[in-house]
Amino acid sequence: MNQIFTHPLTDTAIQRRAQVFTILEDICQELEWTQTQFEKARTSYEAVADWLAGSSDPMLASLHVYLHGSGALGTSIKPIGRDEFDVDLISFILGLGPEIAPARLKAAIGKRLREHAYYASILEEKKRCWRLNYAGDFHLDISPTIANPNCMNGGELVPDRKLRDWHATNPRGYRALFDERAALIPRMTQSIIVAQRDAATTEPFPVRQSVKGILRRTVQLLKRHRDLEFLHVQEEIAPISIIITTLAMRSYEMCVTRRVFADELEVLIDTIRLMPVFIERPLVNGRQIYAVWNETTEGENFAERWNEEPARVEAFYKWHGKALADFESLRDLVGLDAIVGSMKDSLGDKLVARTMNRRMDALNEGRKTGALMLGAGVGLTTPKSAASTPVPKNELGAMAGSTTRNRLSLPQQYLFLQRSKTISGEGVLGPGRLEWRFQAQPTSLSRSYQVTLVLERDGTPDVRVVEPDLRLLAGGRDLPHIYHNPDRLCLYLPGTGQWDASKRLDLTIIPWTYLWLIYFEEWIVSDDWKGGGKHPGEDDPDEGNRALRRSLRRMH
Repeated sequence: MNQIFTHPLTDTAIQRRAQVFTILEDICQELEWTQTQFEKARTSYEAVADWLAGSSDPMLASLHVYLHGSGALGTSIKPIGRDEFDVDLISFILGLGPEIAPARLKAAIGKRLREHAYYASILEEKKRCWRLNYAGDFHLDISPTIANPNCMNGGELVPDRKLRDWHATNPRGYRALFDERAALIPRMTQSIIVAQRDAATTEPFPVRQSVKGILRRTVQLLKRHRDLEFLHVQEEIAPISIIITTLAMRSYEMCVTRRVFADELEVLIDTIRLMPVFIERPLVNGRQIYAVWNETTEGENFAERWNEEPARVEAFYKWHGKALADFESLRDLVGLDAIVGSMKDSLGDKLVARTMNRRMDALNEGRKTGALMLGAGVGLTTPKSAASTPVPKNELGAMAGSTTRNRLSLPQQYLFLQRSKTISGEGVLGPGRLEWRFQAQPTSLSRSYQVTLVLERDGTPDVRVVEPDLRLLAGGRDLPHIYHNPDRLCLYLPGTGQWDASKRLDLTIIPWTYLWLIYFEEWIVSDDWKGGGKHPGEDDPDEGNRALRRSLRRMH
């Protein structure tokens, strides 16, 4: 069995790539039906099926309605710019042979739908089907089919685009094959390694396993990427969903049955990479054509229009190259802002922003409830382990009184820093001064920051990011929540008791530094500081708190 990677991944890379795939999973969930839409579609589908089945027309006497397309495969996505999903139905009529004219059968279904007052009011005729428009939610496309006597795999015949002839198809066979391939589970080398690690290892916050499996998520992400890529293209040349789905499922099957992978993200990327392998170029009547065959019936070429419209071929290969490059970039990027920025470019600004806002809301909830931890080697996390410490609340504005009854000396603070199981670093302890230098990576998605913490006797913690340059990362914008000249992180509200000399640096200031950095990385890409708090210079709701204002002026 082949492997597609040559060098073992570091723990940091494993965690980062797992988090990237988790975000992609969250994005896919944002693209799916709401529960309300699902229930409405199911109810409408059942009602339409019952209405068609109750027709008195002998032609429709033996009729079976079923779901096909992306709805049946579990790969539906919300179209850009509207909330209506496409729901494809087959109206399979038994007992009819190919001698029946396709136009006549389609007309019979339309006639039956018009006999229903409500359906008549929302009915729209399309080339090969009838559409029922449920405004704001979805539309049902109903296509007639009959049995294909020449297909031994339960295939059917569907009208061609001009309603003059029947073409082979097999929606039920296709769905069964897709489900079979989607159920294949890739072999993950890193999953085996991680499973054998110390039980104290923690997972990055927040994390969720894929619900639908890698193949379905791959198809959804590719369809979304396609929709965005061709959003402003006037010509009708975008790769159709059935081609994307067919090439992806064939590539996925080959990948997972022949190779060992580092992680889910690598499976997704390799599946995309190998898709063109399954575009065939057979000779038909002396002419070389493009073919993406339906494997479940004879003669259905999903790429039929490529042979009539060459622009579609060029559009596919250009889009595929862009999609592959974009997802490979996500695999290799470091820094929450860089990763999210790339996702916004390839999958849509608003979609990714909604997804990240939900994740930041979860982070803030963990912070508020005390569930947020700082895990050794993984940064901010929620699972508690022997190698993690709680991130104390630092909600600005809490006016608890300060106390120095149990003031910690600088040597005590230094000893706590050295013995911490959560943080690492090195420091210098001198007369009246402690300096601690450490690398902070707030999450597995984040870049690593070189940070210096200085505390002088009777002073307050001074925290500075040495590398990388925060102002350079900010792209010329004013940095949020810092003290100036020189730039120092604003981690708590002075004078409120959130930090005083009785509190350990390793349990307060350093976890808060990680928290500040994740909010900073998110701010870079969203331009919206989601960490809350009060920044020096903002209006103080308690005008009488002179001590607080004096503290702010000293820090600023």
